[in-house]
Amino acid sequence: MARVARTIIVRSARLPRRMFRVSVELEGMYRNMVKQLVMYAVRSNVRSFARLRVK
Repeated sequence: MARVARTIIVRSARLPRRMFRVSVELEGMYRNMVKQLVMYAVRSNVRSFARLRVK
């Protein structure tokens, strides 16, 4: 594994608590969708992303 030589910290605007909670919820929903898609691909023996998109 490669070692990190430098770390860059980028300042950004503060995110309101409500927006942060919404983004956390969306991340959870996206993670669940990807998990379901992967489980379907394994069950259906789909081996490529292109074939998965068609189904």
